Amino acid sequence: DSNKHGKSFARFVSKIIFKGPTVVVVRDKGGATFGMFSAVSWRRHNQFYGESTSLVFSLTPKCNVYRSSGVNQNYQFLATNLTASASCANGLGMGGQMDFWGIHLGDHLEEGVCRAPCSTFSNMPCLSSDANFQIDMVEVWGCLPGYVA
Repeated sequence: DSNKHGKSFARFVSKIIFKGPTVVVVRDKGGATFGMFSAVSWRRHNQFYGESTSLVFSLTPKCNVYRSSGVNQNYQFLATNLTASASCANGLGMGGQMDFWGIHLGDHLEEGVCRAPCSTFSNMPCLSSDANFQIDMVEVWGCLPGYVA
């Protein structure tokens, strides 16, 4: 919980990297609550990776789950310490493409983007209160082996 532990991206990454499947929940300052389920461990990489059992979801204002569309394999993305000239942004994301993210949290856990439509997840609308949003809180849970997606 970023309200309890602060918004240190380095601390956040240390809690998720190579830890197995996770659920990340975000509440933005506009009141929308949404998140992502990563089916495999997060790892630093400058390209997308992951499995088709990954998904994104909304909790408020309406509860919905958006599963893989099968159109591409842009499930997970985690980059840190990239230079300004890199073709991708530092932070954590799921879905979409490098310049048209499904969900992307910036590397200070202060702001994010959510673009729709997202080709990676079927019928996914913009889940945040605005396409460019301010993060109020981020929470992450680890999932035990043997999960059912």
